This record gives sequence, structure tokens and C-alpha cells, in this order.
Amino acid sequence: MAKKDYTIYILFTFLVLAVICYKKKIIKEYFSNNSPIILAGDSIFENSSYVRPGESVEEYLKIKNKNIVVVAKDGATINKLVPQLRQIPKHLNKLSTRLFVSIGGNDILLHFKGKTLINVDEVKTMIEQYKSTILYVKENLNVTIYLTSIYYPTAQPCKRLHKVIRYWNEEQKKFAKKHNLYVFHIDKLLTKDKHFTNEIEPSELGSKIIAYTIENL
Repeated sequence: MAKKDYTIYILFTFLVLAVICYKKKIIKEYFSNNSPIILAGDSIFENSSYVRPGESVEEYLKIKNKNIVVVAKDGATINKLVPQLRQIPKHLNKLSTRLFVSIGGNDILLHFKGKTLINVDEVKTMIEQYKSTILYVKENLNVTIYLTSIYYPTAQPCKRLHKVIRYWNEEQKKFAKKHNLYVFHIDKLLTKDKHFTNEIEPSELGSKIIAYTIENL
């Protein structure tokens, strides 16, 4: 009897593993190398002004996938996101399109510019604006959304904002979990001086890391 139970257990385990492998294969095929990718938001995704020609996030992505659309703009704030997304071609409004959104960093920079006292509570209104904007996007587009965390620039003038960024990322993570959204954890990727240029922008190496990670998600 014990031998029979053991055989059933082995067969069940094999079946579970087969289902997991099949699902992973389906997901990988669904988001193939040529599936559309849209980059929206700020200069994290549109950093061409800060790197040499051919070494922006967009250009590195296009090496393997020509189906890249960039609506992101340098300096964009939360209130500019929805107008950006209205530029998306209608034929790309489908689940196989991956929309990466990086927004909020400039709102933080502008709000705390010139301030010596950094109060985390002051970012709460921005976060609520961010949440309502993302929910609007979720309700009006049929794409797969990846929210992008805010990284921690290593330049000394930016370190004073790290506690605000940490709070933002924590709130974003909870929001994403509640609404079944993915998070692209860029804060775990760009962590060294060489990953940045002009203090807060992705460098050539930063671009390469971002593009490679997006390709392999």
C-alpha cells in the first residue's frame, strides 16, 4: 500500500512540474522577442539626450526588437502621463503589448528643490495622484502594465531624497500588489556611480542594464 502511495505521489509531482513548465513556455512565447514594448513617462526611458548616439534605452532594446514605441519625455511629471499614452497606436492596445511606466521622479525633484527639510509626508499627495493616474490607465488600456520603481541616484545632492524615494517605492509595491500590476524594480539594478550620468539619468551602461532586463522579463 505504501509503495502504491509513493508511486501516486511521484506521478502527481511529475504532473505538477509538467504544468509549471508548460505555463512558463506559454508565457515566454506570448511575450516573444518581437512583442510590442511601450516606454512611457520620463527620462529613465527617454535618455537619448544624456548618452552617446545608439546607447539609449530605446536603441539597446531595438537591437533585438524593432517593435519599440517611446512616448516618454525628458522632464515629464505625473500629469503628463495620460497625454503621452494617447499617442499609442490603436493596434498596440492588446495584452501582448508591455507598457513600462516610469513617472514620479521629477515630481519629487521639483517639489523638494531648494528645500533643506525633507518631510516624507509631503509626498503623499503625489502618490495619490500617481495611483489615480495608473488606475485610469489600467481601466482604459488593454495592455500589460509594468510600473517602474524610482532608483536611488548615487550623487551626493540626491542622497537627501533617498528616504522619500524609499517611501514611494514601498507604497508603489503595495499598490501594485493590490491591483495585480507588475513592478519593474529598477532600484535593484542601477546602484553604482557608473550607472548614472548627469547625476540622475541612466548612463550608457545603465541603458544597457535596463534594456537587457526588460528583454528578459
